[in-house]
Amino acid sequence: MEMEQWCLLLTMSQQHPQKRPWKAQRQKLHLKKKQQHKENTAAKAAVFFHVRSQYY
Repeated sequence: MEMEQWCLLLTMSQQHPQKRPWKAQRQKLHLKKKQQHKENTAAKAAVFFHVRSQYY
C-alpha cells in the first residue's frame, strides 16, 4: 500500500516540473499589486492635473 502511494506521489511530482508553485503565485500577486499601484498613480495624477487646471 505505501509503495503504491509513493509511486503515485512520484508520478504526480513528475507531471508538475515546477518545483515551487508558491513562487509563481507570489510573483503573480506582486505583478497584480504593481499594476494596481500604476493605476492608482495614474488616477491621482489625473485628479491632480484636473484640480490644477481649475486654479491656473
